[in-house]
Amino acid sequence: MSPRPPFRADIVGSFLRPTAVKEARAAFAEGRIDAAALRAVEDEAVRALMDAQQAAGLEVARTAKPVARGGTSTSGEA
Repeated sequence: MSPRPPFRADIVGSFLRPTAVKEARAAFAEGRIDAAALRAVEDEAVRALMDAQQAAGLEVARTAKPVARGGTSTSGEA
């Protein structure tokens, strides 16, 4: 059996934000952590997601867009 499927597939959509990221964003909004600490948590979450994608066999793992920062709404986050 071939290690590759006989087709190409793309992942479309977003992954849910990990609890650690949601908690860090809340802590930042409340002034309990600074921007550097928030970025460290977000960067680690991205690394963990990329590791999971590579472990699943994806040849190229990358984020499709930068991490939303600043004036973005956090309402409705899953």
